[in-house]
Amino acid sequence: MSEDFSPSEVTFMPPAPEKGAAAYSAGTEFDGFRLEEKIGRGGLGEVWKARDLDGNRDVAIKFVPRDIQCFETEMERVRETFQTIHALQHSNICPVYVLRRHPELGSYLVMKFLEGVSLEFLLRRQLKLPLERVTEILRPVAQALDYAHRQQVVHRDVKPANIMLDFARNADGSLNFEILEDVQLIDFGLASEFRRSVARVSQIRMSTSGTRPYMSPEQFRGRLQNAFSDQYSLAVVAYELLAGHLPFETDDEQILRECVLNEAPEPVPGLEAAANEALLKGLAKERELRFPTCEAFVQALSGKPQTVNGTQTVGSQTMN
Repeated sequence: MSEDFSPSEVTFMPPAPEKGAAAYSAGTEFDGFRLEEKIGRGGLGEVWKARDLDGNRDVAIKFVPRDIQCFETEMERVRETFQTIHALQHSNICPVYVLRRHPELGSYLVMKFLEGVSLEFLLRRQLKLPLERVTEILRPVAQALDYAHRQQVVHRDVKPANIMLDFARNADGSLNFEILEDVQLIDFGLASEFRRSVARVSQIRMSTSGTRPYMSPEQFRGRLQNAFSDQYSLAVVAYELLAGHLPFETDDEQILRECVLNEAPEPVPGLEAAANEALLKGLAKERELRFPTCEAFVQALSGKPQTVNGTQTVGSQTMN
């Protein structure tokens, strides 16, 4: 595979392989790649660590769910989502290189392989984090989101599992969790598009995208999402990192919806007043009451509000 990936490499060769077609397995070679290790799976497709044999580097390969591949209209939506993500060029957004289709293995996306762990993993390990560490992690995420919003792109599924962290290495090669080296935001629109496509082809009613505990009030209402929606989700992540739990903890979807729409979360105990105020502003029910940008939210959370000359409109615009 060449170093210069392009949307022009996208090809579709219907019909899609049958569900009983060749299974993915370690050692399988195709299109210049060799599958090495499965690193994720679920209803939205399998993800593998793979070796790019031509480029001599590791990559991640995400297979498009087979249910989607039988429908050209759904694959067209996947292609459009890929082209949007492929165009994003930011140091904290994981690049997606190419979308291809193999006659036996089906359609797949090739993206950068990220070392390290997810923020979800770190949260399980440490339960909650100090404010300084939270802002250190979330500032590059906010910058990546603001960049995407300026390109009229909304993430729609900001959550700890979609934030990857890399740390310095100890002498034995293990991660030194005290020294953060890189933060990457992943799955820009991919998971939500796959989720919507699977729902459509399986005729399961679904009116929202995103992961429910991190969804904004407007998402629960089924309204168009924009930059403010991503900011709300980022504020939920910040709250969870600081408090050690979500703003509203319940397994009942209806109760969660009612809380998100109508209840104010409790302030985080032990957190200074200014930081709690920033959290509540980021979690405001109405979009116009939130911060103008995601980075402005993180700056306020850190206790060092961003100075802005003029009026900022990013975030108030309706995104596609």
